[in-house]
Amino acid sequence: GCATCRSCRRSTTPSNSKNAMNKIKYLLALIVFLATSCEIELKNDDTELPPELTVNALVSTDTILTATVTTATSFKEFTIDEYIDFADYEDKNFNDDLVRLTVIPTTQVTATVNGSDVYQLKYNADNLNFQCDYRPKEGDVIKIEAAADGYPTACAQVVVPQHQRLEIVSCERLYDPMSYDIDTNTAQDTVARITLRFTDPSSENNYYRLKVRSAGHLGSMYFFKDSFASSDVIFKNVALHKGYGGGAAGMSNVFSDYLINGKTYDFVVETRLRETRPVHSNGSKGPEDKWVDIELQSITPDFYHYLNSVWIYRITDRDAYSETVLIHSNVDNGWGIVGALATERHTIRF
Repeated sequence: GCATCRSCRRSTTPSNSKNAMNKIKYLLALIVFLATSCEIELKNDDTELPPELTVNALVSTDTILTATVTTATSFKEFTIDEYIDFADYEDKNFNDDLVRLTVIPTTQVTATVNGSDVYQLKYNADNLNFQCDYRPKEGDVIKIEAAADGYPTACAQVVVPQHQRLEIVSCERLYDPMSYDIDTNTAQDTVARITLRFTDPSSENNYYRLKVRSAGHLGSMYFFKDSFASSDVIFKNVALHKGYGGGAAGMSNVFSDYLINGKTYDFVVETRLRETRPVHSNGSKGPEDKWVDIELQSITPDFYHYLNSVWIYRITDRDAYSETVLIHSNVDNGWGIVGALATERHTIRF
């Protein structure tokens, strides 16, 4: 309440008012500027992209070298009626129809191994792909090239990774009520809890995919489910805001060694067992026949990034106004993915 304070307040009031007015004028000027600057004419670019090939190949030590080569198709050639859910795409096997329409049987596809050995991949009309008798080995450097009339030569190179030893530390069966909302009528009210262990090589970046398949023999048919649950941090992916195909939101089966580089690491997975009622030809019932297949795949970096982009694509709602989801590609002068893997596999019988 001193005179000095009252004097200070009286002397600063006009200055504050002036500053406030200046701020208002500035904001009004900014609004006018933004309103006029937003009037941008969006032109429709009808420029056609140059024709290119799409090359897809997954190089594996378990099988002969195989590649699929098709023409790349612009999104402009599809109408809104052709937008489909990824799950429908998988269930209805649209892939064969698209490949049949876009494959070029006369494409020259070659594979150069370790810079010296050259293999010619021949077209297989039954499988709509190109293949040769060469079986890849761990450590091989493989360059795949595809050439067709009217297209630039598309190529990609991979190094087949080394597989890592996977151990089954323990396995137990636990009662867990099933929900038909997320599973099928071949599921049991029992889950297998499996502890696994592997050692990640140090001083290098490594990438993995874990596959867990629960299978069973029901009558004369076999049923399986390719999904598992885990709370381990190596499977966390915050970009996956919802689940897909029985998998939980925020979880992916592909991971890097970012958190476990050079460590011997234990982790736990759970998978629901399948119902089994094996019946022999004479009508008698035999023992239950169910099992879990586990694969730890060492994969190439580009294949890791491709799988992550596909996971995001799977759960993204698509319509004419959706933001584009970019699928990772490593093909020069073309599109597609050429990846490689080496597998450590175990089967647990129940």
